[in-house]
Amino acid sequence: MVSAAALLLIVWSYPQFKKYYLQAPVEMLIGIALAALLYSPTLVFLAFMMRRKRVPGLFFWGVPLSVILFFGPVTSHLNHALSGLGIPDFLYVGFSEETLKITPLLLILLFARPAVTGVRDGILYGALGGFGFACLEMAAYFALVEYPETGWSDFFVNSLSRATYLGTDLHIVFSAFLGGCIAWGWTRASGWKKVGIPLAGYLVAVVTHGFQDSFGKLLAVIPTVAAAKIMMYMGISRESLESYTAVLTVFGATANLLLVNVINLSVLVWMLLNSGDRERRIIRGQLQDEQPPVIEAVERKSLDDQRRYHRRKLGSDDRRNRRIVHAQNELAFRRCQPWRAKRRLVDPSSREAALLTRRAHSARGEAK
Repeated sequence: MVSAAALLLIVWSYPQFKKYYLQAPVEMLIGIALAALLYSPTLVFLAFMMRRKRVPGLFFWGVPLSVILFFGPVTSHLNHALSGLGIPDFLYVGFSEETLKITPLLLILLFARPAVTGVRDGILYGALGGFGFACLEMAAYFALVEYPETGWSDFFVNSLSRATYLGTDLHIVFSAFLGGCIAWGWTRASGWKKVGIPLAGYLVAVVTHGFQDSFGKLLAVIPTVAAAKIMMYMGISRESLESYTAVLTVFGATANLLLVNVINLSVLVWMLLNSGDRERRIIRGQLQDEQPPVIEAVERKSLDDQRRYHRRKLGSDDRRNRRIVHAQNELAFRRCQPWRAKRRLVDPSSREAALLTRRAHSARGEAK
């Protein structure tokens, strides 16, 4: 059913797929590569955020690639169709883009739900979807709009004008916030909140996105002009300001991101801190009564030594010990999956413990 829906979407969006992939493929590929480089700090932060959990490479790279290769062109064609109806873009862009950017997370919840055991998983996969969309959008603007007029001469200037000093993008923040809200409702809420929290997050992301499309340029221009005035007050002549154009442009984009996402970023930071505290409590609570080989006596102290911005370590932080830590954490997180706790599908002391035991033996070099 999902495959049939995907095929229908490809057929319906074929003009946009053709435009993206065949009109200027080299320029698109280079544009995506540069965008990925500019937004690479986002990937570094996401990897740090997930330091307590092993993230499948298929999902980490598959989510942004699915947006670049499929969901992005479909979204673009949908926007084009709605624009043809005469609807103002700020009324539909938020709905169409936020819905399709977050679809990879929804598919993971539908077909691989053990991959989402906490709020941070939702933030991760939401942000990765936004990362793919941001890379595709930057590349498309250059390859399909600017390159036919300017060629390669303004490639870096035009691309850098969409960068920020934070190494991220508006699309990434919107989707990370929405992904966190969805995962919160999925893993932690009950009753009406299970639907209410994701729905509220979706509406906030959509409205914020629409506000950005309506007033984003103004929110970027005002801080840029203010910064230029300050620089002139400090003794920089008006003529010399031209050499700072790129610096001021990126500053304006950064200020725009922060101003538009005052609510989103505040809630996102709170979710990150709260989910990190919860992860440490889960690891400590689920593993403190375990016996060897799951937890050796010398390793038990590490459960109480976990700190907010550090990763739990066992002695020398080599590859072997990191494998043991990840295996132990995996057992703890698996035991807290809400559908297992409620439906009692699996005895947490049986299959999970057996899996952990084998992995712990293997990590310690004891497996034959």
